[in-house]
Amino acid sequence: MSGAASALAATPLVRALRSPEAAAGFRPAEWELAVRAGRRAALLAALAHRLARGPGLGTVPAGPRRHLEAALRLAGHQARALRHEAMVVRGALAPLGVEPVLLKGAAYVLGGLPPAPGRLVADLDLLLPRACLPEAERLLFRQGWLTAEPHPYDQRYYREWMHEIPPLRHARRGTLLDLHHALVPPTSRLGCDPGDVGARAVRAGEGFRVPAREDLLVHAALHRLGDGEHERALRDLWDLDRMVRAWLGEAGLREALEARAAAFRAERALAYALGAARAVFGTPLPEGLLARLEARGRCRLGARVVVPLLLRAADPARPPAWRGVGAARWLMYVRGHWTRMPLRLLIPHLLRKARRRPARAGAAA
Repeated sequence: MSGAASALAATPLVRALRSPEAAAGFRPAEWELAVRAGRRAALLAALAHRLARGPGLGTVPAGPRRHLEAALRLAGHQARALRHEAMVVRGALAPLGVEPVLLKGAAYVLGGLPPAPGRLVADLDLLLPRACLPEAERLLFRQGWLTAEPHPYDQRYYREWMHEIPPLRHARRGTLLDLHHALVPPTSRLGCDPGDVGARAVRAGEGFRVPAREDLLVHAALHRLGDGEHERALRDLWDLDRMVRAWLGEAGLREALEARAAAFRAERALAYALGAARAVFGTPLPEGLLARLEARGRCRLGARVVVPLLLRAADPARPPAWRGVGAARWLMYVRGHWTRMPLRLLIPHLLRKARRRPARAGAAA
């Protein structure tokens, strides 16, 4: 285990998530660290659920227990709001005659999947055929959904180079909606979209579908390695751990996962993500799976660099300046963008973002 993995696995938050009974011996300082890190990583409600199902929240001191109970209430409120929002969007998109596919947190929560307990969801992610997106935008506009990225460059960035249209925000409710036409950008180095995720999706009730299990696992890995933001990377690894523990023991799923990783050309991303989950959460993997993915992705050497960087960037227990957390997040931020775009697009894109950041900060202030 690398130093970054050891440091992260030793934090009170991870120790309590892995073994809720271990929290019984926490000192006040450890509870403070666990609550603070859990909130930063959006894992406080997941921790509360683990403790409630294990030793019980009654075993937690009164101070941290109030935070845990509040996190559970927030998660329940968000799940109800998400379900309502999904039903409204489903009604707005009904004229398309296409059932949207739920992605990421929306798929977990509304599909009742293993990461659902205590999972916080900030927005609604849906997958639609690309040909349907213009009409979908028109239908949603009539219901009050407006673009959240009005700048012309942002519009071009999303529509030409990304796997989704610019985010939409409801004018009255303020809720966010992301409409995807693929799981990875067309310019991505991490992998490609085989184009059949929607056709392989399974029904999750209430008029929505979720990707097949192996597609959910591959997408979780691609999202984690391709995302430039790592403040909540630990939550993404927890999602992956929950799904692996629940599913990879089933007959045929390991073979299906390897086949889909090949179809997405995502062996490297899946190897990195599974290796990181195993390092921090002890995620059990079928024998030989990681070695085969690393060999096919040609990333055994790269894993020694990328996985420790990912784990250091994912550490929510320390401020970014502590032991290189900020540097690791910056490096993973740059790497995430590098995997999404070729250099001829990436360098102008990052320069534009750097020039606009002070103006946005001033507007926010």
